[in-house]
Amino acid sequence: MPKVSVIVPVYNSEKYIEECLNSIINQTLKDLEIIIVDDGSSDSSPQICDEYASKDSRIKVIHKENAGLGVSYNTGINAATGEYIGFIESDDFAQENMYEDLYNLAEKYNPDIIKSAWFMYYTANGNATKDFQMCDFNTWQVINITHYPWLLTKQFSVWSAIYKTDFLKNKNISFLETPGASYQDVAFTYKAFCQSNSMVITPNAYIHYRQDNENSSINSKEKADVIFGEYEEVDRFFNQHPEIKKWANTDKLVKQFWDYNWNYGRIADKYKPDFIKHFAENFRKYMYNGEIEPDFYPRINSKFLFEIIR
Repeated sequence: MPKVSVIVPVYNSEKYIEECLNSIINQTLKDLEIIIVDDGSSDSSPQICDEYASKDSRIKVIHKENAGLGVSYNTGINAATGEYIGFIESDDFAQENMYEDLYNLAEKYNPDIIKSAWFMYYTANGNATKDFQMCDFNTWQVINITHYPWLLTKQFSVWSAIYKTDFLKNKNISFLETPGASYQDVAFTYKAFCQSNSMVITPNAYIHYRQDNENSSINSKEKADVIFGEYEEVDRFFNQHPEIKKWANTDKLVKQFWDYNWNYGRIADKYKPDFIKHFAENFRKYMYNGEIEPDFYPRINSKFLFEIIR
């Protein structure tokens, strides 16, 4: 059994895929399974991936019809045989010690999840800025998420972590198979974090998260609306697990507000009216259902929320 299965979803990534794959095959942890899922790419990405597989027996390439990032992630999870699973998007790359460091923590503490910080990376100037949005701890910590629910308000970044494979499969944790490649980590992360028995949080950063990939912007209504489906799934999950909803719901609502707000700011103008209407309807429903506690409002832009609801 490999120590870590690294899942790499690929779609038209010929510009960056070699940098990504080189960062994985050169990891100091050699006992890896590398699963590349080609989501029907129309550029030279499939050929590049096959060439890498021909030179490294640890690499398995799965070619499939285009169906979106969620399907690619799930395809990789289903194929994984490693003790832990990690994800890297094909326009990002990792520090060479990432998986050795994270697996050493896994061996020592046997957690369900090991979570790290990352670098915000800019191709144009090669600038990498360490980001602690998920790791507000100065040193590594072993935690239970119920004692740190504010972590649910941070940027999730599924690729800056490894997850115990048996945990994901036993809890049936997977990605929504919606179109596009935006926000598919939301429902997955809520299900994983909220059902984990323990997590290790480390402030060390490993993944270089590319900020200036010209193909990553949201320019279609389907992609713009993905965020609503993700939170509908989180609500469904919370309603199935009221013991989780009791301690996690306020922090979920805070992140949901800011995710909606950020998404609204980046989508094409022609989609904004429908988006803001859906935004308002959802939070009006939460208000009427009595789900919003008083300590929610100081943590958001309440003036803006009341304006759109009116």
